[in-house]
Amino acid sequence: MTRPSLIRCFLAASVSSREVIEALTEAIQPLRRFRGVKWVPPHQFHYTLKFLGEVDPGRVKTVSAVLDAVAGTHSAFDLTLAGLGAFPPRGDARIVWAGASLGAQILELIARELDQGLGAEGFDAETRPFAAHLTIGRVKDPREARGIREALVPLSKTFGNQHLSEIVLYKSELAPAGPIYTPLHKAPLVAA
Repeated sequence: MTRPSLIRCFLAASVSSREVIEALTEAIQPLRRFRGVKWVPPHQFHYTLKFLGEVDPGRVKTVSAVLDAVAGTHSAFDLTLAGLGAFPPRGDARIVWAGASLGAQILELIARELDQGLGAEGFDAETRPFAAHLTIGRVKDPREARGIREALVPLSKTFGNQHLSEIVLYKSELAPAGPIYTPLHKAPLVAA
């Protein structure tokens, strides 16, 4: 009997506000001069709450049940997208991100509860502290991206509010043109 192929998964809050996406896309336009960065397509902007890695397809129901349980205890809320930065905080940047202000603590709480709930189901616990951010670019060649951290400073601002009403379990398929994200399960937050 053959074992099913593992699927790469993560839990996230997607950014769907057209105004926010346009404001963020416009703000980072000057950064496109850095050729060593692979930019995330705006339709894929999201806040990762937990990266699960390779998951047996038979465990998707378990993950979905934990997701439903956690989402069912939180009201839908507004998240303010604000600020730009890079990880790690020092040295060559590897990830370029947009942050969050209002609502970031709720995202952190949801991420912590997801981590605990999934930990009880045998998934690995997070080892890094949660930081509410959405990845806008991945540095592929640090030599071509020197100075990007400094270039972020004048572009950093508030990009707008996003109403979050669900958390999504995504499958991520790595492809030459970039990852393809497919929703496997959507868990609604309680209507406010």
